[in-house]
Amino acid sequence: MIEARPYQTKALDKIYSDLQIMQDVLLSGIMGSGKTFMSVRLIQRLKNENPGMNFLILAHKRELISQFKNAFQQFTDIHFRHIGVCCAGLQNKRLDRQITIASIQTFSNMKEQYTTGAGLIIIDECHRIDVTGNTQYKQVIEYLRLQRPNSRILGITATPFRLGLGYCYGNKIKKGAQNLFPVCNHKITYEELRQEGHLVPLKGVVAAHESLEKDLAGVSVNGDYVIDQLGEIVTREIHLNTCIEAIDSYCQGYDCICIVCVNIDHAEKLHSMLHDSTIVHSQLNDLDRQSNMMVWESGQKRIMVSVEILLEGYDLPRLQAIVFCRPTLSAALYLQAVGRVLRTYEGKDHGFLLDLTDNTSRFGTDLDNVKITIPKSVEKTIEKERGMLKICPNCESEVHIALRECSECGFEWPEKECIVAEALPKMKNVEFSAIVPADPVIYAVIDWNIEVHTSKKSGKELGKITYIYQETAYKPGQVFLWLCFPDNYSGFAVQKARKTWETISNDPFPMSVDEFMESNFKNPTNILVDINGRYPEIQEVVAEDAEIEFAMSYDDEIPF
Repeated sequence: MIEARPYQTKALDKIYSDLQIMQDVLLSGIMGSGKTFMSVRLIQRLKNENPGMNFLILAHKRELISQFKNAFQQFTDIHFRHIGVCCAGLQNKRLDRQITIASIQTFSNMKEQYTTGAGLIIIDECHRIDVTGNTQYKQVIEYLRLQRPNSRILGITATPFRLGLGYCYGNKIKKGAQNLFPVCNHKITYEELRQEGHLVPLKGVVAAHESLEKDLAGVSVNGDYVIDQLGEIVTREIHLNTCIEAIDSYCQGYDCICIVCVNIDHAEKLHSMLHDSTIVHSQLNDLDRQSNMMVWESGQKRIMVSVEILLEGYDLPRLQAIVFCRPTLSAALYLQAVGRVLRTYEGKDHGFLLDLTDNTSRFGTDLDNVKITIPKSVEKTIEKERGMLKICPNCESEVHIALRECSECGFEWPEKECIVAEALPKMKNVEFSAIVPADPVIYAVIDWNIEVHTSKKSGKELGKITYIYQETAYKPGQVFLWLCFPDNYSGFAVQKARKTWETISNDPFPMSVDEFMESNFKNPTNILVDINGRYPEIQEVVAEDAEIEFAMSYDDEIPF
């Protein structure tokens, strides 16, 4: 049998150990890390140790069911008579074998017929699990736990987060929701596999993120963008032509390309404009679908135009380039798509991403730490009715993406250089690699002043302190401290100001901006500035009569 790689052995040992003491265990591994391989090898080990133990694998697509079945044949010596498939899409509904590989949809409808119970349940793409409401997964898990209260669940995923909810483990989740997994027990990263040569480097050419904002501001959001409305945008002639022009400009050196589309109409229109392409989507019959896949995978057609089908669990190592034509708010969808081009293949020295959307700008270029919207800001970054909201970096208020000024604190975003892409949008090369944040920097304060700031939109007043510091020998820098008082604000904004006030003044906390202007302040000598964001942000203020030590450890950048 194929030997496990060192990182896979490490992961298997950790998962095996944790399953002895925990009921619900989570393995996160970047695409291409071999999660299916590790799953079947874990089952083989447990089966050898416990010959009478039953196993259940749940997945949500028939392609994944087939992948697991093939993995048992390739990577274990378990005889096929011990393995059963329960998936209506594969025209097989066996529940009487020691190892059952089932689609969640078919198994949910037949769960009462599964009477043997399972000692270990493996759930593929487990970020899909929702145990908050009366979902299929919750019903199935409760039924299986009634059969065997001590059964173990192993969740595997490349993307341990869910759109609009946060991470799928621990308490990093939207208030009121629940997670099945208490922790992420083991994580296999892209950077780890890339350095060891198991995945290829990723190169990208991406559009400036402003290019679609005006169009997207009119698209409703229901978790992700509403597909019908998004489809109407991307099928406009200007955007279709942009895609064709971009492929001609940037994909000439790639022989195997996949285009990620919004919906079937979008895919069919692009397909009709690309002479060397084929197409796959859910409305094709099985024969056409398989035929189209075969001509592309064999190299007879250079381009596959697809709608989501190839995003999760699909592996074609020779795939060289992904063209992203679907804007999304889902980090999981983004990462799944990018991951399709990371597998190694003879003669392939990198994968290529051509992103014609704002996805890369939204999620970042560190594949091991994509930007996830969770708890405090999860609902603030998605407009409740139409369009999108952005979060003010100073007061954390929600502001419509079309506005330049925060109505709460008056913060102004810089004016955009480009609003609508009237042709091929401005493209830029990006590096996809781990981002090591710079440590906060201590600066000497060379000047400072206080003032009352009035929001032009709401008319609310708040305190503003400007600190001038020596950024370089020749260049001063400035950073603002915003203070919200009870005469205009309440809640978190006032609590934050009250805590900050203790470090900058010995006077009682002001109840109004008038009291703020009349207060006495400590003389600031130094400030600790976080320089990692788009704008510098004050972390700490040190004054002459204050004995304050800089705290050099910080919480995760995501507010929980």
